[in-house]
Parts: sequence; structure tokens; C-alpha cells
Amino acid sequence: MAYKVVDCYINGDEISVLGNYSKASEFGFISDTENMGLFNFKFSKTTGKTITNKYIKWEELVGKLDMNKNGLVKKEGYIFVHNMLSLKDNKVIVVCETFQQSPIQTNNMYFLEVSKEFKVSQVFEVTKFRNKLPKTAAHSKEIKKYGLFDFIDYQNLGDDEFLFFLSDNEKNTRNRNKSTLYGIVSYSEGTFKRQTLDLKTETSSITIYPSKKGYIMLIEDFDAAGKATEMRLEKVNY
Repeated sequence: MAYKVVDCYINGDEISVLGNYSKASEFGFISDTENMGLFNFKFSKTTGKTITNKYIKWEELVGKLDMNKNGLVKKEGYIFVHNMLSLKDNKVIVVCETFQQSPIQTNNMYFLEVSKEFKVSQVFEVTKFRNKLPKTAAHSKEIKKYGLFDFIDYQNLGDDEFLFFLSDNEKNTRNRNKSTLYGIVSYSEGTFKRQTLDLKTETSSITIYPSKKGYIMLIEDFDAAGKATEMRLEKVNY
């Protein structure tokens, strides 16, 4: 077996290690094509002994998501796990994105809410632009390393509320249709919501980054030579 640690938390005397597991690949990495599911291991910080080992097999999502036991989502590809965020009530939010290895293609995103018993209680699908990079091939580790996934980052607002940011644009294309699209997914009071930020521009390209709580930073690079880059903050409604 191969294990990829996605996130780790310390709560009192407990250490929680959360991640994705699979059959071992040829080079010892987690396998993209024989991916088996998620794990949540808890250890005693004092003694190092195991407290609990919990697993979710992808096949348990049948009926909630059209995927097989190897993490293959129909017509989209395999699951990549970006984050596993622990909540105060011991629930976990899992941030996933589907992809294909050859040629590299990044498809839709899925946000899972996992109960304190480590069972999937909610699946929230986010459709987005499907980026395809012809004549390429890579393991998910490399796809992540070189920034080819569309998930950008998340923001912890406190009190078990989060904002997640993703690109909804065709990669390597400047000012596609003179519009730059970003997706914002909020998680608040146990509910996921999605909104689209449409940044229309005729003379520049705009990139977003998480900023202080509840805000995003917009960086605008202008086409005109010599015109300085502009930065500004925008409040996110959620």
C-alpha cells in the first residue's frame, strides 16, 4: 500500500493524520490509476500509539458520485485530493479535483463533507472549464508541482467556515472572450455554495489570490507597455 499525507492536525494529546491511499506504484508513489480512498489515523502524542484507523473506500460513494473502486469518475478521470480540513465537530472537508494523466486534463471539482464517523455525508460538485494539454503526460504529483490543476487555494474564516478559490479559464490563453472567470465555493453552517466571479477586461489580465479573511486580492497586469501593475482587495459575499 502507498499513503499520501494530505493534512495533519494536533488536538490536545491526539495527532490526526489524514490522506489518500492506494496500491503502491512502481516508483513508490501513490497510484493514480489504482487509487483506493481516504484514511484518517489518530495517534497519541504522548505515547505514539495508534488510537484509531479509519478508511473510506471510493466504492462507498456509489450513489453519491459516479465513480468506481479505483477512484475513476465517469467521463472525467481520477480523483486528486488537494486538502482535508478538520472541523471542530470532527467532521472533515475534502477538496478534490478530477484529472487525466495522458494527455493531462483537469476536469471538475468535488467537495466532500465527511462525518465524525468518517463516512461521506455530502458531495458537492463544481463544474468548470476542462483544461486539456495536448501531447503531455504526468503523474498527479507532477501535475500539482507545476501548477496545472485549477484549484487555487482556500481561506479559513474561523468557526468552521471556509472559502475555496478555483480558476474557470482556459490555460495559456490570454483574455479568452475578454473575460476571466474564477469560481468561489463557500462552506458555512454545513452548506456548500458556489458563485462565479466574472472579471471582464479589454486591456489586461487579472489574477486572484486569497487575502485577509473574507477578501480576495486582484492583481491586474496591463497589456500596454510601461503601465504599472495594479493591486486591490475585493470583499467576498458568502
